[in-house]
Amino acid sequence: PAIPTAAYGRVELPWSASLLENIAALSGRPVSYPTPLWIEAVDPQATLVLYSFPSANVHRAIKTSLPLALSDLRDRAHVFLGGRPLGVMERSQGGAKPLPVPAGPGQPKSAELLVLVESLGRANFGTMMG
Repeated sequence: PAIPTAAYGRVELPWSASLLENIAALSGRPVSYPTPLWIEAVDPQATLVLYSFPSANVHRAIKTSLPLALSDLRDRAHVFLGGRPLGVMERSQGGAKPLPVPAGPGQPKSAELLVLVESLGRANFGTMMG
């Protein structure tokens, strides 16, 4: 059945904060590894983990406009390139739907790739256990 709704009028939200500018206040200690770790390996109680990939690692994708794919994505990932939102990937998509990486005039020749992963809890069945 449909949930009843009502019109409560306009809600003003006069303040906002940039997520990327405030990520340090939301996060714990930074860690560095040669390959990305599962959220639980970083911090079992973490709800957000920011993975960063230096510009040298994403230069080819920017130059050729290769799509970005994340394998084994089990949460929601907010993807940023050069501080600008590139898109959102979710586990319901299996990480299989690649995001296009813009290239061409007006795009940076290199930029840091940020992947902010939001923990959605764990699937406790089948091959997705854990």
